[in-house]
Order: sequence, then C-alpha cells, then structure tokens
Amino acid sequence: IELVHENALPFFQPIVGGESSVVSYEALGRLVFHGKVLTPNEFLPALVRAQVVQDFDFALLACVIKQVGAWTEGVGNTHVHVNASLETLRSLSYLHLVKELLKTHRVPPHCLTIEIVEGKSFWDDPEVCEVLRGLRQFGVALAIDDFPNWDDPSKLLAWLSNTPLRIRTLKFDRQFIQD
Repeated sequence: IELVHENALPFFQPIVGGESSVVSYEALGRLVFHGKVLTPNEFLPALVRAQVVQDFDFALLACVIKQVGAWTEGVGNTHVHVNASLETLRSLSYLHLVKELLKTHRVPPHCLTIEIVEGKSFWDDPEVCEVLRGLRQFGVALAIDDFPNWDDPSKLLAWLSNTPLRIRTLKFDRQFIQD
C-alpha cells in the first residue's frame, strides 16, 4: 500500500474546447516503479489482483488536488477531471477525502469532475449512488468515462435521462468515434 501511495503520479492532459482552447485537464493516473513511469495497462491488473485500486485512487486524488491548489494560488481556478473506480465510489471515505482535500488546498468544488470508470452497472448500487449524491451536493461535477464500453449502455443512458445527479459529461471511447 505504501508503494502505491508514494508512487502515484498524475499526468495532466488538456481537454480542448470548440475553439481549440484548453477548457480543463484530465489527470491521467500513472505509477512510478523502479524509476519507470507505468501506464494503467502496465500496473492496473497488478493493483486489481492486490486489491489496492482504491488506495491508488485515493493517492492520485491527493496529488491532483494538491496540484490544482497550487495552480489556483498561482494562476486562478483550474478545472480538472480525475477517474474513480466503482470500488472507490462505494466508500464514504472517498467522499470525505474529496471534501477534506478541496478545503485544505482551497480548491472550489466546481473545479473538480470525478469520472466514473470501469464499465459496470453502478446505478442500482446504493453505496455508489450515495457517494455520487454527496459529491454533487458538495458541488463536484460527475462524468461517465468510456461510453459505450459499459456492460449495458442502453440502461446507462436510461438512468442518465432520469437521474437527478446531473451528470455533466459523457465521454465517448475513442474507438467508438473512430469507427
């Protein structure tokens, strides 16, 4: 677990708007291991096997919000997206951590979007929905990542059209758009 916390690293990728200007950033999670920066394809399976994905999400969130806080002090509010697994979103500790980190680093909640990843049904999971409601009530935006690579994309769309959570963004998987 210490290895994950000490070596989680965000890479910030710009999100470009319609006028080719940067509107936000996505914090891409990386892990440094023996001096090499690993991509999720290289480290995520091992984190899943070791059951420490939640630890990685927590560590990455802390790094991201600390950086956004530094940007806020230096250049003003900066909006950033960060991924969270369903395992992480089942934990009220994550909601409390988000609130604590935003307050500690003086980052307004509207500067953060949590992207829901994994592609598995979550809309019937009361624990996940409770955390998502708490994030929205606090002012954090929500997004769905990698649509339509979900176990039931039509049910996800039906849920999105009826949820009071106001999901801000539906991100389409690159392969879906290319095809």
